[in-house]
Amino acid sequence: TAAPDNLFVVNEDCTKVAPMKIVQFHNLVAKTLYVTKQARPDTCTSIAFLTTRVRAPDTDNWKKLFQLIRYLRGTSGLLLILNANRSGIVKWWVDTSFAVQLKLRSNIGGGRSTGRALPHVSSTKQKLNTRSSTETNVVAADDFMPAICWTRYFMESQGYTINDNILFQDNKSSILLEKTVKLQAANARNTSISVISLS
Repeated sequence: TAAPDNLFVVNEDCTKVAPMKIVQFHNLVAKTLYVTKQARPDTCTSIAFLTTRVRAPDTDNWKKLFQLIRYLRGTSGLLLILNANRSGIVKWWVDTSFAVQLKLRSNIGGGRSTGRALPHVSSTKQKLNTRSSTETNVVAADDFMPAICWTRYFMESQGYTINDNILFQDNKSSILLEKTVKLQAANARNTSISVISLS
């Protein structure tokens, strides 16, 4: 796999690396980040964590980076096939891992599809602390909303008809909250932004 089970675990007692190794670590992470953004979205979660460790990497971070590089070498023949159907439906998936980062921050992941595969993926650390998985999912949906709206407006301005813009989540309580807010906002502005569905 691209990431070990203990990806988000940071051992404060682990040995820090020498200054020259810090530069090497930073360079390798930057190169791997480029590969992730261009052709390997399956490594997004792993590289999102490693980019937060470039200032003070330790030996555990090096092991995680080596595992990622071994995974990339072992799956170099893995094809990324992108296509779009003409259904006019843009689908988004957003999910979170609650309180897995340092200082009890959560991790947000999501992607967009208009047919096959996910040409737009993201995995980031949440910028604020939340007190429950429900709140984390609501904040995650809000974080993705600019991309969801921008994608719809961009595709419509290019001449494509967008029949629906669907957001899939797996937390029932956050879905109910988002639907309530969505209906209130739609009534206030007489517009529809997205449909929240249970995946």
